[in-house]
This record gives sequence, C-alpha cells and structure tokens, in this order.
Amino acid sequence: MFSIYETYLKSKGNFTPDEIALIRSLAITKTLHQHEYFLKEGEQMKFYAFICKGCLRNYIVDENGDQHVLKFAMENWWAGDRDSLISGIPSVIYTDALEDCELIMFAKDTFDKLCQEIPALAVMIDTLFHRSYVSSFKKIHEAVILSNQQKYDNFKQKYPALIDRVPFHMIASYIGITTETLFQLHNDQTN
Repeated sequence: MFSIYETYLKSKGNFTPDEIALIRSLAITKTLHQHEYFLKEGEQMKFYAFICKGCLRNYIVDENGDQHVLKFAMENWWAGDRDSLISGIPSVIYTDALEDCELIMFAKDTFDKLCQEIPALAVMIDTLFHRSYVSSFKKIHEAVILSNQQKYDNFKQKYPALIDRVPFHMIASYIGITTETLFQLHNDQTN
C-alpha cells in the first residue's frame, strides 16, 4: 500500500530515497470497512490520513438529524477534518467510509516533525492546504450563484469518478439541491 503513497509523493515533489525511507518507516496503515467511521463529531482528529483505496465523505448532522455532505475524498486525496487536526479542537464533522478503504496515516506530531526535516513534504502540505482553501471558497461561491443545473454539471465535470460511486442523495446534499431535483436533472440529460 505504501507504494501508492510513494508514487503520490514523487508526483508532488523531489524526495530523496532516504526521505522516502524515513516517511515509510513512520507510516501507519489502516483499513476501514464500508460505513465505518474514521472520525466522529466531538472527537479530535489526531492523524494525517491519505487515501490509497476507497472513498470517504465528510458531513454534518443538523438539529433535525439530516445529514449535509461537505466533501468526498477518494484515492490520492487526504481525509478528515483539517481544522480539528491543526487546531486540536474537537471535530464538528463526521467522516465515514462509503467503500472499503485503505489509508496511510501519520500521527500529527510525527508528520509535523517530518515536515521540518523534509522541506519537500512541507511545501507539498502547504500547497495542499492552499488548494483546499481555494476549493472551499469556490464551492461556497458556486452554491450561491449557480443554478441547480450548473451545480450538477460542475460536479460531473470536476468529479466524474464519483458519479457512479456515490449515491445520488449524497451528491444532491453536496451540491445543495434535493434528491428529486437531481434525479430530474439527470433524467433530462440522459433522455
């Protein structure tokens, strides 16, 4: 499983064989089964987690018990609640496995030390956090200004691999429309 993460690392920066060996020596592997939680609301996220296989989702639950999907994460993405990880506060989200998943994880303190020792890793994480911030801002912007059709079209364009992997009601929740509206939009395009 580490070979998947190693390939990812090499695509993101220049790492020496010794740096890769150090990273490998500190990596923790974890398997999650479908529907198993990686993180629950109220827990503190303590690990950086990279997805080698599978798909997870981040969601919140409102006072009525309704779930609102904030993010999907699949192969070669990072999982969990970065705010909880960085700040040490309890998470306000749930992260669960939509499929069986294989993760490479690092304890926060361990990963922070690795970033101090390996400049390419620090640059990679800084770039990822920046991209994540920009992506979150774009999602909010799109939620406010785009039509339902445009939201669905954007989702299909950005995440084509998720269309067949994620239930429609979760996609609808993520893009901020009802499941019925999403089915109608989908049926209109396939007919």
